Amino acid sequence: MLSLRRGARAILCLLASLGWSGPNFAEARELTLRFSARSNVPDLSCPSVPGAVLRKPAQRATRITDARMPDAADLDALPAPASLPQETVPAQYLRRFKLPPRNAAAPVHIGLWGDSHLAAGFVGDALTQVLRSRGYTVGPRWVSLAMGRPGVRTPLRKVCISPQWSFETAYKARDDRLKVGPDLARLHTRKRDSWLWLDLRGTDRRARIEAVEIFYQPGQRGAGLLVGVDDARARPVRLSPARSNEPPGRLRIQVDGAMSLLKLRVMAGELTLYGIRLQPAEAPDIELDLMAYPSATVRGWAVADPKTLRAMLDEDDFDAVVLAYGTNEGNVAPFALKGYERTLESGLNGMRKAIPAASCLLVGPTDRGRLLPIRTQKASQEARSTELLHYARIHQEIAETQARHAAAVHCGVWRWQAYMGGQGSIYRWLLETPPLAAADLIHLTPEGYRRSGLALAEVLGWNAQTPPALPFEPRPP
Repeated sequence: MLSLRRGARAILCLLASLGWSGPNFAEARELTLRFSARSNVPDLSCPSVPGAVLRKPAQRATRITDARMPDAADLDALPAPASLPQETVPAQYLRRFKLPPRNAAAPVHIGLWGDSHLAAGFVGDALTQVLRSRGYTVGPRWVSLAMGRPGVRTPLRKVCISPQWSFETAYKARDDRLKVGPDLARLHTRKRDSWLWLDLRGTDRRARIEAVEIFYQPGQRGAGLLVGVDDARARPVRLSPARSNEPPGRLRIQVDGAMSLLKLRVMAGELTLYGIRLQPAEAPDIELDLMAYPSATVRGWAVADPKTLRAMLDEDDFDAVVLAYGTNEGNVAPFALKGYERTLESGLNGMRKAIPAASCLLVGPTDRGRLLPIRTQKASQEARSTELLHYARIHQEIAETQARHAAAVHCGVWRWQAYMGGQGSIYRWLLETPPLAAADLIHLTPEGYRRSGLALAEVLGWNAQTPPALPFEPRPP
């Protein structure tokens, strides 16, 4: 620890000698650093954080007798699953989801935004499986800044991020406008020695990335960085101060081959990161970016500053987008449909300001159940059924609201709840072998998400195989 502090002091002295207080070193808003790639780079090992304590989210103490799973009698008494029929998505909304011919000049770029249902990565895995089964190569373009957070899948082999960084999301913002990156979030630090280390290789340990672009904004006094590639000696960089109304700066790290590791360390000042864009040595046929994280809502699109997003995205950056929200909006008590409708409309309009030309598909929430409180044990069967379908009915209202507003922003709609079988279907998914729904009656199991992903691929026109059959047929309302 003492040697680390001595090293930090030496680096700060080096930054000062290189012009930390003057305009002589790395003052450009757009800067390119060139490195030589190395071969046989060891696996990334995260630094230890002395004194760090793993904090688990506080949970309300609940006695096991407070609630119970519905039994067979409760489920048999439920009304037939009520759901609007799953309509075919008009081809006009799926045009840019179309798979390219072999050896196309540019990859098709698709983004997946949403909450924990997508963040876990199983739906994305199923889509990737379908694409690769058809002979396409698949890789990421943007790396979500939610990397390393619980419940979030990252396309990188490994991520090390120090606890000094704060993860700030647009959907939680108190302001009506927030500067964020493509995943509707940003990373911010004012603490010296904040580090972010990335292993850019795939699971096969092959290095494929020849350049990384980092979009950033320093504080009023600028920021001092150390940038290292493949465990070579890190280089000091001074990022000059920027006015709040300026677009993000761009730091490009490039190698003469393909890099394995990228290490950033903030040594002075204040820094906000908005996005990390990858440039592979060989572009894949399909670029598939996962921009989802737990608790996210469509409000993020309403709050995200479109000018900041457009400054980061190339013209027509995303060919197609999938937006999968609704579960967290439906969890608010009491649920106010009119309020949700206003938020949805603002969010969809915000998305279109940032990504005006992309084909778009709205994915409604899954079905959701709930445990039966013990207080309902002596209630009528009708009252218990009402309790069991509380969230299911809200989710159908959300899906119907999405369907009413989708066409106004040129989006198609896929009702996930209807695919599952309608209201109350999650109980049947839970009882399947293997289970398709998790015991929390909110999320699905990996197999449930896989089946849903294959069904989504069919909707997008990608599937070369028949998706797995559901354990029962959805019934009309």
